[in-house]
Amino acid sequence: MKNKDKLLFILICTIILVFTTNALASDTDWKYYETDSFVIFYPQGYEWQAEEVLYYLEEYQSEVREVTGNAGQLKTTVIVQDMGNESNGMADPIAVKVDIYTNNPSTYSAMSGIENNQSWLRSVSVHEFTHIAQLTNSSGLAGKLSYLFGNIYSPNLIPYIPLWMVEGITVYQESQITPYEGRLNTGYYDALIATKAKEDKLPSISEATYPHSHYPRGQWYLYGGEFFEYLAKEYGEDKIAQFFKLNGSDTSAPYGIFFPSLTLDKSARVVYGKNFPQLFEDWKEEAKQDYQSWQVDGQQVLENKSGRIYNLVAAYNKIYYLKELRSTPAPFNSKLNLVLTEYDPNSNKEKPLQVMKSSSATSIQIVGDKIYYSLLDLDRGFANVKQSGRGTLGVLYSYDLATTKSNEIFRDDFKDFVVLDTGEIIYSKDNKEEFGSELWRYSSTGKEKLAITEELISEITHYQDKFIVVAKNRVGSWNISYLELEKDKVSLDPIINTPYTEEFIKVVDDKVYFTANYDGHHSVYSYDLLSKELAQITTGAYSVDGIPYQDNYYFVSLTADGEGIFRKDLEFKSVTIPAVEELRTLNIEFDRKVKEGSAIFKNLSYLFKPYIRFPFLMGEDALGKNYYWINYFDNFSFTYGTKLFNSLNLTVSNFEDDEDENKRSTELSLDYPLYSSKLSGLSSINLGYSTDFNEDSIPKLAVSFSYPRQDISLSSEVNLKVDGSTNTRFDYRYIFNNSSLAFKAKRYDNFDGKESIRSFDMAEADNSYQLSGDYIHKLIEVRNGLWSPNIFFGDIYGSVFIDYTHELEGDNYDLSGGYEFLVEMGTFNYLSLIPRLGITTDGKEVKGYLGFKIEL
Repeated sequence: MKNKDKLLFILICTIILVFTTNALASDTDWKYYETDSFVIFYPQGYEWQAEEVLYYLEEYQSEVREVTGNAGQLKTTVIVQDMGNESNGMADPIAVKVDIYTNNPSTYSAMSGIENNQSWLRSVSVHEFTHIAQLTNSSGLAGKLSYLFGNIYSPNLIPYIPLWMVEGITVYQESQITPYEGRLNTGYYDALIATKAKEDKLPSISEATYPHSHYPRGQWYLYGGEFFEYLAKEYGEDKIAQFFKLNGSDTSAPYGIFFPSLTLDKSARVVYGKNFPQLFEDWKEEAKQDYQSWQVDGQQVLENKSGRIYNLVAAYNKIYYLKELRSTPAPFNSKLNLVLTEYDPNSNKEKPLQVMKSSSATSIQIVGDKIYYSLLDLDRGFANVKQSGRGTLGVLYSYDLATTKSNEIFRDDFKDFVVLDTGEIIYSKDNKEEFGSELWRYSSTGKEKLAITEELISEITHYQDKFIVVAKNRVGSWNISYLELEKDKVSLDPIINTPYTEEFIKVVDDKVYFTANYDGHHSVYSYDLLSKELAQITTGAYSVDGIPYQDNYYFVSLTADGEGIFRKDLEFKSVTIPAVEELRTLNIEFDRKVKEGSAIFKNLSYLFKPYIRFPFLMGEDALGKNYYWINYFDNFSFTYGTKLFNSLNLTVSNFEDDEDENKRSTELSLDYPLYSSKLSGLSSINLGYSTDFNEDSIPKLAVSFSYPRQDISLSSEVNLKVDGSTNTRFDYRYIFNNSSLAFKAKRYDNFDGKESIRSFDMAEADNSYQLSGDYIHKLIEVRNGLWSPNIFFGDIYGSVFIDYTHELEGDNYDLSGGYEFLVEMGTFNYLSLIPRLGITTDGKEVKGYLGFKIEL
């Protein structure tokens, strides 16, 4: 080893030592609980959330293992994290690790169904552990390979099985906990299937497998969950376990990513007597028969394809609401905007008031001539490592109907708000120290904490001298209550208390209008606060989020391709809530031996247990702050990465030099996400640096802006080892509903680069600038494919383009233009490709070309 290489090796070891020390220091804020089956890592101060997650995992472990057929040894790592107002969970079957976000989704998270839980931490824990149990289920030779070399050899992993199978079993299992929990019990999924079945628009098994412009997005959860429910009902739940166990022993699984008839269908025929295309068609046919009489109880007045409509309020002879507007300007590319909308029932016309880039998770309210609404944004200060301490919070705005101007009022991670006639704003946010809510007041003098409730509050409005809220207990459904909020006193008095979810409350005169699914379908009800009588307004098919207007009732329902506003006569039918069995109350206490302590050394111990061991080594610590990759075949090389101060990402790589096999190269890179936002305007600032300790020492800056119809990005880097070296790039895109204009400009001086003209071979140049323009537009919607061979075609786009490059040193330039077809294509169960077929000319010759781009 030469002296220079020795010095580099010493430098690398020093860097690793320094950053491991940094990891030790930052991990003092993390603790852990451990049993024989689970290790729970959690931030200090989140003890009760970690204890509850551990309790539910232990409580439901046997049921999950039974339905997935996984009886093998399994110890799962769980990271409990606070992501602000974001509710989610993730499972990594390779590392056998789960991330659980602590935020209990509010009722305004509706339409996805995740708000339908009596315990969020229970539902998400069962869902994510079902992923782990199913995806790691391997036996026989495949099981031995997985045990020796890592779970990448499990035949039940993606891409060996499709996403609808991966998500379907988890949605099914989360819905088996109680009749009032899980997406299959909310009524929303059934309503989607019913609406599509009635109009004969249920997808093929191929269309259900791949991402494309489909309503709703994330269709794997919907179709997979409903399909597994059908399989369990028709053939028995035990058959599901038999299938995963049999499939987990199939060493021919790699062939199945393109020919599932050789693998998945082989297992299905043994267990069910049919292949999956046949089973899928059987399920669709049953749905068509079951929902022949499905009919919305009202007349459709508006439709919003591919997006939601929610938060209807009435004022000034108009109806106001939020509407999602989704555009698909390029292959596998969509943009979702939120539109504050005014609807005139008399003229039946909509008027967009404000177009926004982010989303909303609270109510809207009209006081005086102002509409109050919220948007979601990002901020620092949250206890997580997944997003380097960034989390989601709400930003409250007012929109002035007279001036059409919006004004930001305040930021906080609030669930909902109510604006009083005095101008003061009362809002609720989660209590992080224990289950429940904090109530705050915002006024001209700032924010003031008023009280803490034992119940979690999702919605809040006011009635006379009281507040009415939608709230839930630690284990229980969302119900409607009075909130008494006085100095040194706070209490909740139930108005409606059931095991069902009541949501979307609107107080008009002396009635509370709300949505519930007492009869298995979402309907709109009213409760008279004076007479205490309950009445049903809509019956039959799905109807939610309604508001009375004159003698009519306006509400939201489903269409086969989106949602719509419907209208019916305002009539009240007296009803009673169906009697239900009392569910057993869970006592969340440990009766198992639990280890606990600081996470410092426990976290780092994972570095000595690589989760991939062949044909290379790959591993990370439990929290994901440090990771490594080691190639021990064909010339040793390695990469090590770490997070400094939870935000600065550092990566060091060492490998054989490409030009001289007797030399080794070392590269170091730094990346720091300085700023990020979900709102219109400046969306990100990223700083970076890279060096090879020889010819390159390159600082980098990247800035991006995003607006409802425009995306702009600018990046620049400089090589400090080369005089006058710069590399600058500018990208601009204007977005229409189904098309886009894209402009790119790039200039590099004394910087390694390659001129780019489509289909024409260009020489490398160190001083050049390049320009390109594209008009991309959707041509046709195919949305069809084959199951085996596994291939799917979504939408086909066309692009008119022009490319120009100018070499500065020789004053040479090249210009070409042409047309290309861009096809959305899916294959291998999950891979998205964009084949490009084009024709181009530089004025001298005409060329055709074919290429592929992998869309990650």
